[in-house]
Amino acid sequence: MLGGIGFTAEHPPHRHVRRALVLDGLRGSARELTREAGALVLARGTAPRLVQL
Repeated sequence: MLGGIGFTAEHPPHRHVRRALVLDGLRGSARELTREAGALVLARGTAPRLVQL
């Protein structure tokens, strides 16, 4: 059999794509979140420390 299953709701990756689209709608797109993070850094004048040394 050649051709494959294609992109259908029965195929496992479909669940991941659907979940990503729902989360994108609920929490905002990556572009919106990047803008918010940039605005926060500009307002504070410093970026948060990711690792304590």
